[in-house]
Amino acid sequence: MSQPLLTQAQIAERIPHAGSMVLLSAVLSADAQQLIATAELRSDSPLAFEGKLGSETLLEYAGQCMAIHGAVAADGSQNATARLAFISQVKSFQWLADVLPEATATITVNQQGGTADGAIYQFVAEADGIELGNGVISIMFSR
Repeated sequence: MSQPLLTQAQIAERIPHAGSMVLLSAVLSADAQQLIATAELRSDSPLAFEGKLGSETLLEYAGQCMAIHGAVAADGSQNATARLAFISQVKSFQWLADVLPEATATITVNQQGGTADGAIYQFVAEADGIELGNGVISIMFSR
């Protein structure tokens, strides 16, 4: 297996989360339009409720991917820090299971468009070759 583009420790240095809220395990690849990352889906996640990780939490996993993508794409390097942003709209969110399995997920985000104020991303999450969910998310950058 090849080395990841960013490790979990490097991701933690770039997003405004700490400890167990750094959900991404690694960034596998990134370019101007796309980022692919992995995450461990676990029942002891801080997003889990009563030991179950709901599919709606995929929005946070995708959000962290978008934050890292924005930093890498804007700076052109792996050393940039993500800009503070918030999810402003979710469209076409489809989850394919109520509860996520305990597995290593691959999350792919594709930037569909962007301005100085925000961006639109399409995302898909899958584990063990099975799609877990997908959707379109708009983000707005903090000023």
